[in-house]
Amino acid sequence: MRKENNSANSELFVLDPLTDPQWERLVERHPRATGFHSAGWLRALSRTYGYAPVAFTPARPDEESEEALLFCRVESRLTGRRLVSLPFSDHCDPLVADPARLETLLRALARREEISRVDYSALRPLSPEFHRGLETSGWVAAERYLYHEIDLRPGPEAVFRALHKSSVQRKIRRAEREGLEYREGNSADAIDAFYALHLPSRRFQGAPPQPRAWFHNLAACLGDAFRVRLALQRGRPVAAVVTLAAGRRMIYKYGASDPRFNALGGMPFLFWKTIRDGCDGGFEVLDLGRSDLDNPGLILFKNRLGARSRELMYFRRPPGARRTKGLRRPPVALVRRLPLPVLELLGRWLYRHGG
Repeated sequence: MRKENNSANSELFVLDPLTDPQWERLVERHPRATGFHSAGWLRALSRTYGYAPVAFTPARPDEESEEALLFCRVESRLTGRRLVSLPFSDHCDPLVADPARLETLLRALARREEISRVDYSALRPLSPEFHRGLETSGWVAAERYLYHEIDLRPGPEAVFRALHKSSVQRKIRRAEREGLEYREGNSADAIDAFYALHLPSRRFQGAPPQPRAWFHNLAACLGDAFRVRLALQRGRPVAAVVTLAAGRRMIYKYGASDPRFNALGGMPFLFWKTIRDGCDGGFEVLDLGRSDLDNPGLILFKNRLGARSRELMYFRRPPGARRTKGLRRPPVALVRRLPLPVLELLGRWLYRHGG
């Protein structure tokens, strides 16, 4: 075990999370780690988008790491070079004990050559206690969202009572009366069933879909920690959610449905199944991720699931850096007119540059 280094002049060393086995050991024992820190999630990011994960730690190569700052190197001719912690992840806490240690590591990080070679660096902390230390260290709040989570510790009966009676409880009972079937798995067929709902759902939202390969890579890299949960009517998928599991936290990451069957209550039905599975599996939190502040419908839905909400802030350094150099999301009206095969091609190209 290495000696703790509390010096303001800490030197940072590079650890490769994809090849160094001590990364998974650190993730397994650190209380701030989530599924987004896992080697499987990082490997899927690398396989799908070409991002290179890197962890900066004060532990020397012959010592066991007890803390680290995790990033992905994103390099694009269109959008420039940056260090992001982490792309396509709702949050990624620094694996440190407290704000003082974060400030120490950030000062050491600022001296590294890697920082001078990127257009900007981005951090997405989940813990609000880190905000002041980031601002003191020269990082600025660049994006704001709401974060939502459901406390599973009271058990399924108590969580069910907290669900909105007419918008959620009643729809769960409607789904059960209609005989909706529930299936889950991580097979190629399950992923393709989800993706068949995901494509038109993203078009309706006016946003390009994530590449199909992303979901297949998540299944390959995460194994049983990756689950597709399907609601079916007479064998036809009408709603689907994707969840990740790690430690005591289950993460809801993606959802999609066929609007023609929304009256059947497929999505509330799936969230209830997910909640029950989480409680039965000993999970303490169902992480519902982030919501844009200008999406009141999504915020209301998560609140009606009994979720607790708080502000989620992303930080960037240097303060004046542009988030991307040349890539903008296509207009919503254009996306909604695109044929699904064209939309899928657009998403495959766009996400590589937008991490």
